[in-house]
This record gives sequence, C-alpha cells and structure tokens, in this order.
Amino acid sequence: EVAAIVEPAGVPVATAWDVLRTCTGTSWVVENWPTASGWIERYTPGTSLDILVKDTGLALDLAREEGIPAPMLGLTSQMLVGLVRRLTG
Repeated sequence: EVAAIVEPAGVPVATAWDVLRTCTGTSWVVENWPTASGWIERYTPGTSLDILVKDTGLALDLAREEGIPAPMLGLTSQMLVGLVRRLTG
C-alpha cells in the first residue's frame, strides 16, 4: 500500500520506508519487510503465512472467550484470511 500511494506522488519508496522505520508508524512488518513480503510472493499452503492466520485466529478466539475487545486483532485476522484466499484463488 505504501508503494502504491507514494510512487504516484513522486516520493521514492525507499524514502517512505525510511520515514516509516523512524516514526511511530513502524512495526515488525516494516522492520522486516523482506521476510514479510516473501510470505506473499512465495506463498505455498502450510507455510508461515498460514501459521500466522491460525495463531491470529486463536488469539482472537481467546479474546472473545475472555470478553476482551480486540478490534485491531479482529481486523488483522480478517485481512490475513482475505490475503490467503486471494493467494489461493
């Protein structure tokens, strides 16, 4: 998404990544983009991305059982499931 937004605006993607890595917008994904993007580019069923989907779902189930609101976890889970569905056709 970052590349799709900044490139048409004339901002080099590398510059955008540098900004994200040094601001409050940083995350594990930003810091480890080569690894995270590899999960998508080289996706095969049963690999790290599927484990992440499973673990996120388990965490969401636990939050529900404990009555703990977890809207960001729910959104993340939905996005990961949607990504896997798109990758598997």
